[in-house]
Amino acid sequence: MKKILSGTCIAFCLCFLLNSQVLAVSYWNGGWKTISNNGASVTIETQNPPETVGCSAWAMTQGDDSYAQVGYRKVAGYTNPKYFYEYDYAPTSAWYREEFGSATSGSNNNFKVGCDSTNMYFVINDISYATVLLTTIPFSRTGIELSAETHDTADLCPGTITNPVSFGAAQYKNTSGSPLPVQIWAI
Repeated sequence: MKKILSGTCIAFCLCFLLNSQVLAVSYWNGGWKTISNNGASVTIETQNPPETVGCSAWAMTQGDDSYAQVGYRKVAGYTNPKYFYEYDYAPTSAWYREEFGSATSGSNNNFKVGCDSTNMYFVINDISYATVLLTTIPFSRTGIELSAETHDTADLCPGTITNPVSFGAAQYKNTSGSPLPVQIWAI
């Protein structure tokens, strides 16, 4: 499988939580691209971190402070990562997440989130797990993310320099509905 991103693109993102004045650090591997789209897909290797504050890997379409994503995640108490899909439409606070199944460590899974003229769909390994009416999440899709993230270096969700999470087959669906390969700008 052709790797789209190298393992050295682990970045440190700092987020300031103004209300509590606490500094939260995220460790991130992946890429993003600003582009009008009707969805994104990527194949991501599943890793099962030994301990967890919380980590996830996903394909996402986003815009207007809203998003729709599908992938895997692991939080404290989980033996293995679970598949999930999630969306948030910021203007109405229409947030929803569903988790299911178990993502096998070492497996490569294809995650696809996208829409037609009526529905947003969430697909894992060619099986559609949900559709949501676009009237529920009517945001403009102006960017994609294909990423893995954690909040604790011990989690190793985005991998390590010597054993990074691998990403491949990255695509976005243009506004005409055609899937196109995408070169991602990593940060």
